[in-house]
Amino acid sequence: VTGAVGKGYEECISVANTTVSTISDNIVHDGFMEGIDTKDGVSEGQIYGNGVYNLTRLGIYIDAWDSLSEEIDVYDNTVYNCKEGIRVNSANGGLIKNVKVHENIPYDNTECGYWVGVGGIGATHPVDFVTFDSNISRNNGKDGIRISVPSGADFNLSASSPCIDTGITALSPTQDYAGTARPKGAGVDIGAYESF
Repeated sequence: VTGAVGKGYEECISVANTTVSTISDNIVHDGFMEGIDTKDGVSEGQIYGNGVYNLTRLGIYIDAWDSLSEEIDVYDNTVYNCKEGIRVNSANGGLIKNVKVHENIPYDNTECGYWVGVGGIGATHPVDFVTFDSNISRNNGKDGIRISVPSGADFNLSASSPCIDTGITALSPTQDYAGTARPKGAGVDIGAYESF
């Protein structure tokens, strides 16, 4: 897909409101806006084996829009020379959940390699259970991974959280985000804050 969209405001490849979809083995480049987008009620989707480059906005965009979008697997993609590499978002209040982003390579993007957007309207319609695993990110503008959160968000663990004492000490910083020494219990806690 070369030069799609022109000066419009849509995507080069777009899948919306469907169950069981696959976007694979495409080369998407030199377009005006987003490269590949699943949006507005996509469930059980796969995006893999694509090359996306030279776009003015996003390489790959997973957006609930105003519907439930879930069970989306994004892997083995290469995204470069875009504004953002891969973004997971709820732009208009829909819930997006159970998204797996793994084994991708975003590089040389001007803003970031990965972005999970949960600010703005996402504060009342959250992005749930997005996982990143075995990705490589290199030379991506301001951030490798950017996570937007609503102001005043609380990431402290509840007393019953399964994340307490289950982190890997060797890979963890010696202090949490607030400066509290780690670990406080039998092991470090997973997340930004150590519980106490």
